[in-house]
Amino acid sequence: RRKQRELPAEIARLERRLDALTQDMATAQAHARDPISINGHAYDEKTALEVLAMRLKALPTAVQGSRKVPLGQVRGLRFGLFLSLLGSPEVVVEGATTRMTPLSRDHHGPRAIINAVERIIDAYEMQCATARKDLAIAQNQLRDYETRLGASFPHDAYVTELTGLRDQLKAALANTANESVDIP
Repeated sequence: RRKQRELPAEIARLERRLDALTQDMATAQAHARDPISINGHAYDEKTALEVLAMRLKALPTAVQGSRKVPLGQVRGLRFGLFLSLLGSPEVVVEGATTRMTPLSRDHHGPRAIINAVERIIDAYEMQCATARKDLAIAQNQLRDYETRLGASFPHDAYVTELTGLRDQLKAALANTANESVDIP
């Protein structure tokens, strides 16, 4: 019963996730040939890497608290870095949804960032397939729970018969106990 109450919210969450991932995938496909944009200016890939390198040099090496640093756009989606006190920076790609992936401790340069952005974008199709599968499973589970909870127990007659036999046995044992007490 608990799962039956929880599944509609889970289904709605999965539907929103699938919709957001589908929108981002469509955006990336529609803007596949767009140049990389950094600070609102479009650049070819080589120049974009150079400008991104300069932008990264301007970032602090240590941060006081976690924060997100916007860097630009790739294939119609915003990207940036999430800097935190702990661990290495993470690359953030934002559209209808936000996806993140950590950078390795050794590679934080512009090429590593662009590669991470491309990996995130290229994974949208796989993420959509996973969300579709999870959504179908949740919908099937909900249908199964609703069917089972609405149906009568298939062994109800047998349980009723056993309950009657148990009650008769209890009564017989109670009578036997009372008779044995009366005997001097």
